Amino acid sequence: MSSHPAYGGHDDGEYRSAAVHVPGGKGAGGPGRHSDARRTERSEPSRPGGDGFRIADVPPWLLVGWIVAGLSLAAGAAFTAIGFLSLQVGTMRTGILTVLGSVVMSLVLGFFQRKHNRALPAGTPGLEGGRKAREKKGAMKDPPPDPAIGTPAEQPARAPDPEDQGLEEHHGFEEHGHGQWFAADPPPIDRGGSPDHVGAASQVLAPAPADFRVLGARSDLAREPWRLPVLPTQPAVAADQARIGTLEIRAASIIGPGHRTQDPATPRQDAYRLGRDTTGRHLIVAVADGMSDSPRSDHGATVAVSTAVAKLRSDLDSGATVQHLSADRLFTELARAITGSAQQRQIDPRDVRTGLIVGVVEVELNRQGRRSAWFGHLADVSAWRQAYPAGHGWEQVAGDHKGAGTDANTLRAFLPFHPNEAQDTWLTLPPGAVLAFLTDGVSDPMTQIPGASASFADWWATPPTLGAFVLDVGFEARTHQDDRTAVVVWCDTPPPGQPDPASPAVGARGRGQPR
Repeated sequence: MSSHPAYGGHDDGEYRSAAVHVPGGKGAGGPGRHSDARRTERSEPSRPGGDGFRIADVPPWLLVGWIVAGLSLAAGAAFTAIGFLSLQVGTMRTGILTVLGSVVMSLVLGFFQRKHNRALPAGTPGLEGGRKAREKKGAMKDPPPDPAIGTPAEQPARAPDPEDQGLEEHHGFEEHGHGQWFAADPPPIDRGGSPDHVGAASQVLAPAPADFRVLGARSDLAREPWRLPVLPTQPAVAADQARIGTLEIRAASIIGPGHRTQDPATPRQDAYRLGRDTTGRHLIVAVADGMSDSPRSDHGATVAVSTAVAKLRSDLDSGATVQHLSADRLFTELARAITGSAQQRQIDPRDVRTGLIVGVVEVELNRQGRRSAWFGHLADVSAWRQAYPAGHGWEQVAGDHKGAGTDANTLRAFLPFHPNEAQDTWLTLPPGAVLAFLTDGVSDPMTQIPGASASFADWWATPPTLGAFVLDVGFEARTHQDDRTAVVVWCDTPPPGQPDPASPAVGARGRGQPR
């Protein structure tokens, strides 16, 4: 925790005034004395309490226990030694049992001793090292004056420095006698609680976790620490914001609670890439979801999205249009790339299995006021459409449809083994459409949690800020712990911060008013 410039942070958890001398002040008791002058640390009376270890610090019953434990330990050691020297097994056994009993008693007494120490008032010196702690604190509290500088009374007066003007207003200092400035009360810190706790050092709140959205019930794992994987891999969180023509894009991929709370963590198995052709006429999106039972599916997903965007950009730059793209041809090349990359790293191709969806969206509207889009997809990574005005749910337009049976999470085809199972989907988007590419870490809760579809529709009615979008994708849900990735495209939206006069307000936020 960083300290305010006018305050010194002490190890006892309290804020105290840090005195700053200003030459030329009034003398003691003079008219410059402030009516509510505070006692400085130099004149603060020391805390009560003796030095070093005090028997009075230990309750009588606990002291008796320590004495009994010590005597028992000594007696046990004596019996053990006598039995060993005299070869009397019974005596030696008695001594050993007495020593063990003394050890157990010491552990119990130590537990109650620590409990007693924690119950002491804040600032009470500990039983061990109390003298050293107080001597160290006293040395820090009252350092000897520097002979080269002298005491404040010995320093010559000087003309006011223009840089000192406004010192009291900026740093919260108050003037008191002896030509000194003392820090006033700390400025209130807004921690979102009641005013009663503001400025109370004993009630300073710990940093709160990220304010992720909540879908349904809170996740028990959401507040657990984030762990690190053993192997170096892609980061746990990735996010992007982009604009091309009238298309506004937000993208985020976040490791799920089920992966990040393991120790060591499982790498994020989702991946995405954004791209465009050279002329800026097409947006390219690729989203992959590595299979959870493949230990290096994160590598397969990364290779899949990177290769897909590069290959599609090359095809579009060569003159291909949305109508000429082929999922079968593309996914066959992707399968070769994934297998080759795995073999170069001595990874079994079965360990890099992944699902994938790619999409190409025309940037400009055609003569009919619409735009075309193409999707190539394999497995349960999907695309969803929500037509403007938002707020009426989502419609799946590409990707495998999951059922409600026991095989809902079983994939029948995936890369790099089934590229010929990839499917093509062509779509015409109306003006103002919202298009979302989702892994099942987002699409499953969106369709399975009551009210979640409407929540996503409201959150993404207009392009949010990138930070807000990350918090949306990193939602909490008790029964959904998978990695989650979303790439959302808003069509025909004005740049952020510019209202759209042709669009009415949508829900709590008007279109063109990002949160």
